[in-house]
Amino acid sequence: TEEIKMQGSDSSRLFYFSSASGSGENNGESASWGHREICIRPGLWMSMINFTPSDPVCLEYEKQFPVIDFGFVVSGNVRHKVSGPEPPRVRSGVSGVRFGKTQSGSFAVPADQELQILHLHMTLPFLRETVKDEAGVLPGNLQAVLKGDSQAEFLRTGPMTPDIQSVVYQLLNTSSNACPWH
Repeated sequence: TEEIKMQGSDSSRLFYFSSASGSGENNGESASWGHREICIRPGLWMSMINFTPSDPVCLEYEKQFPVIDFGFVVSGNVRHKVSGPEPPRVRSGVSGVRFGKTQSGSFAVPADQELQILHLHMTLPFLRETVKDEAGVLPGNLQAVLKGDSQAEFLRTGPMTPDIQSVVYQLLNTSSNACPWH
């Protein structure tokens, strides 16, 4: 099962990045370009992107485990390419929830633009346990994902409410103070 796969590998790390230009994997040295990943507990990660590239950046990524992503864009615009349900252009003030069959993709960031994004990533078993008896209130295609339907995908985006923005700012400020950028 998924939990067994997590135990057999480095379950504290979710992302692997490489340059889209083919220069090779950066082996987790993503803090140099502003990516920070924190394993909160098994099955739950928080990742933050916070940087302003002087040149355009295009990175490919692969996630070690299938996860549902809850994303919050505080500033910046990104071209995000994934297989499955592709989010509209990722831009400031937008949040979303996404699960795709493929857990890889790429994103491009224009030069001289501040990018600040917060993500919470949950494995399916973690989210199942979190919602337990309340899963019936979730949208049908998200319920199908949680039930293990191998064809199910999910995407929902919309503007962040002021309450959500406040929580996201608190998480970014608390996390960046507790775990400074390298």
